[in-house]
Amino acid sequence: MNSIENIECDPTGSILIKNEPEQENGTTKISGIYKIINKINNKYYVGSSKNISKRFKEHKTYLKGHYHFNSHLQYSWNKYGENNFEFILIEHVLPDQLLTTEQKYLNISNKSNSYNASFIAGRPEMSLETRLKISNSHKGKIASEETRQKLREKWIGRIITNETKEKIRLSKLGNKNPNYNKSPNIEIRQTT
Repeated sequence: MNSIENIECDPTGSILIKNEPEQENGTTKISGIYKIINKINNKYYVGSSKNISKRFKEHKTYLKGHYHFNSHLQYSWNKYGENNFEFILIEHVLPDQLLTTEQKYLNISNKSNSYNASFIAGRPEMSLETRLKISNSHKGKIASEETRQKLREKWIGRIITNETKEKIRLSKLGNKNPNYNKSPNIEIRQTT
């Protein structure tokens, strides 16, 4: 696709590009790779989106509200101020090629000069320790009766097609089944 150098956005977060065919709610919808650049120290964040204008507005809302998911970027925003950050579109990319192209940019990024917490496009990198902490935090939780009722209402009347049933069945065959190659304990054997 086209490489676009330093296409800036206006203060509201709208990208200043004309003649883009796809429109959403009266605004131009552009998919591509973007950077948020700190103009003081040249550190940057690389990301991708199917709707860059919307994504810029989300970033700005999170940063102004002091609840951005990237704590390093949030800290710099707080320290240097909104006027010292630039939001640019670096490449216009078709939606189905976003992650591949974003990964290309992450691969060539200077990690010491980047705000990105992960250098794998589309998912965060997590250590085994972090994954275990997340897993343990979910174990033993019991949903409230109110939550259970909401889930029941959500699923009542839902029809599962035969095609979906077959996909589910195939996904649980052989070593994909959590009980594959495991023998049931003695209590279960005695009851069956």
